[in-house]
Amino acid sequence: MNRRTLPAHVAVAGGGPVAFAAALAFAQAMPGTRVTLVPAPVPDAALADRWPLALPSAHAMLARLHCPPDMLLAHGVATPRLATRFLDWSADGTAWMVADEPAPPLAGAPLHQLWLRAGAPMPFHALHPACVAAEAGLVPRDVEPGLRLDARRLRDGLASLARQAGVGLASAPLAEAAGDTGGVTALHLADGNRIEADLVIDATGPARLIATSQGFEGWGHSLPCHHLRLEPSAAAPSPIDSYRAVADGWTATWPGAAVRASQGATPGAIALVPGRLSAPMRGNVLALGEAAVQPGPLGLTGFTLALAQIALALELLPTGADMPLLAAEYNRRANQRADRMRDFLAAHYIATTTPPAMTPSLATIISQFERRGTLPPADEDSVERDAWIAVLIGQGLRPERSDPIALGIPREVARRAVLDRAGQWRAAAGKRGS
Repeated sequence: MNRRTLPAHVAVAGGGPVAFAAALAFAQAMPGTRVTLVPAPVPDAALADRWPLALPSAHAMLARLHCPPDMLLAHGVATPRLATRFLDWSADGTAWMVADEPAPPLAGAPLHQLWLRAGAPMPFHALHPACVAAEAGLVPRDVEPGLRLDARRLRDGLASLARQAGVGLASAPLAEAAGDTGGVTALHLADGNRIEADLVIDATGPARLIATSQGFEGWGHSLPCHHLRLEPSAAAPSPIDSYRAVADGWTATWPGAAVRASQGATPGAIALVPGRLSAPMRGNVLALGEAAVQPGPLGLTGFTLALAQIALALELLPTGADMPLLAAEYNRRANQRADRMRDFLAAHYIATTTPPAMTPSLATIISQFERRGTLPPADEDSVERDAWIAVLIGQGLRPERSDPIALGIPREVARRAVLDRAGQWRAAAGKRGS
């Protein structure tokens, strides 16, 4: 019989939603364990803490934290996002969209293959109800949106739930961590006190105030835009996020801010360093959120990754030296998910004026899609398969070989099916908006 030795004391360092979510999650999962939140500054580059966005893949973890999407939307903590529009981003300048949730199937064939068989008579996103509804400014009840989260309200809500779950607050902010490559022996606080814990969680964002010995692999060549300039914006919320390619980068509007991302530094820009730790779990230190992986600014995917990391940590509970195999498995799976997100974001740039350096894994994805219109399977992915396909199609990629099922459908039948589908979604959006 295998016996697990759970940590008696968990210390979580950080000051944003990622830290409070981690403290709450561990306190809920291990009622007999003492959990302490050690305050730390939230860096400007901590996008997961400052502009949290939860893709549908993260909604189950939010619900597990007693923050289900419906409640977050009802209390104004979240606003819905259905899709993302890309302007001046494709090789021919055609706008394209990516929905946050999968599209319903059609005629038994993969939707994109049927669309191609029909001769692509309209933009691919016209076949997706979420994209059509979003363009009409609507949020249907039967669509699961991404969630743009208000960072302050989310943090305050998670902090309240954490207190109710028994999470304690350290007497002062973190000053420094003491330890070696084998782990952390104590956290020294600004008031001279110290905290000793069996498991130390670094949720201090890209500052990595604790996880300093895990080794960092940079992604600068894969994700070319890593300088961010923000200006206040009073733009009204929309179910669509819009990104526009410009010289040396792109512009967008996030909640409360107009954004310009570029390859080179600009006055007032925030410098980001995309990449991940080689071993987010080492010894008794677990790095979460952007302390573990900084995916860069495109799409604001950092908070979704952070929630996936928390879910994986609770599944495996690698608690240090007594569980080296579980720690290794955590690192393998967390890094696989991070690398998959890196490739997804890098795929957005393949037809732009700033194409990325191609990783072997992204080259395999593109090669398989260009040959057969399919994607290699992945055990760890925070992005829907349909979103991958929409990005590759938006970048101008087309498979050389037709899908056998789609090929068995007469071209005119396929064309009629996709035209009817597009008309169906337009009519539904018109009825909802009337």
